[in-house]
Amino acid sequence: MSDLFTNSQIDFTPDEKAKIHEEGAIRLICSSFQSHESGLPEWVKNAGDMYRRRNASREDSVILLLFRNGTKKRPSLVGCLDLGGMSVEDIEDRFSQWADPNASAVEDADGVQGGHGNGGKCYMTQMFTRHSYLHTLEDGKASKYGFVSGKGFVPGYFPDKKNGRGYSVGDPERELNAALGPFGLTVEQLPDEARRVFTQSGGFTLVLGAGAKGYETRLPVSNWIDSLKSHQQTVHTLQRNLVFAFHRGSFLNDGQCLALPEITPIPGAESGRTIAIPETLTDPNT
Repeated sequence: MSDLFTNSQIDFTPDEKAKIHEEGAIRLICSSFQSHESGLPEWVKNAGDMYRRRNASREDSVILLLFRNGTKKRPSLVGCLDLGGMSVEDIEDRFSQWADPNASAVEDADGVQGGHGNGGKCYMTQMFTRHSYLHTLEDGKASKYGFVSGKGFVPGYFPDKKNGRGYSVGDPERELNAALGPFGLTVEQLPDEARRVFTQSGGFTLVLGAGAKGYETRLPVSNWIDSLKSHQQTVHTLQRNLVFAFHRGSFLNDGQCLALPEITPIPGAESGRTIAIPETLTDPNT
């Protein structure tokens, strides 16, 4: 037996693979996303990242937040819609992966904020009592993929892989209407900017959560929107995208996109701060 403290070479044979309790590890990863205020910004950020990967302009980067209060017979709903879309490969090679260090690695994509692909899925699996899924369409192929509460952290297709994976869609508007239906919304009701982008792309991704934990009936939408506008994860998203919110049959904020809160300057300090440097200090030899 070699001496571990005197020999320069140490004999060592690793196990074939690291042993890890998958559910326990994911719960630890998701410990920072146990509220709607911390989870919803992740969906918005992910939608913004999709547009950044496509190098879309702000005018062509439309995100819609969708809300529906619940009743005793139907769950409350929270959704986030972008007008890009995901392929089956995007779902299975990227979205389905937990803690992937390459989740947001895309060449020539300026301003992508995503990290390891955890935040949005953590929100989906922890903060909805019924189910959560993404309904997506790209290049005439649609999929419905996500999680069912109580079934752990392993995603799957709705209703099954045969019928929910990459099925052909001949009418994109009809498919988007089907996705929007649970919110009582149609494509014709969308803001002009959203309809224009959808006409150009022919695709979309709706992330939907059913049964908002703690708010199975009435959703505190105004509070969530206020929190969203000041959340660190959405500062760049609100600057680079047109973000709208829909609740109770109409778009909030008079149909205008959300904006960062205005900061009133301190009286007498309306302009930027400047520091005068004496000329003698500009000489590097002094």
